[in-house]
Amino acid sequence: HHAMGRVFALRNVRIFYKKKGAMKFVSHLDMNRFMARLISKSKIPVWYTEGFNQHIYMNFAVPLSLGFEGLYEILDMKTNFP
Repeated sequence: HHAMGRVFALRNVRIFYKKKGAMKFVSHLDMNRFMARLISKSKIPVWYTEGFNQHIYMNFAVPLSLGFEGLYEILDMKTNFP
């Protein structure tokens, strides 16, 4: 991946997390926003999509329906290191 003349090595990262208790009432779209905000505030060098409205490239393996708990949730994302 090239950005402004620099070469980056993209690495796939898989994050495992639990979604239980009151969090089971958080919708998938809100969870997506929450995780994007969490990742951006953590200063992890992540890969952003290319286009007019760039956002962090991340993918939830199997999104939970509202009201269900999950003890082994999966979030995939790509990081870039110079």
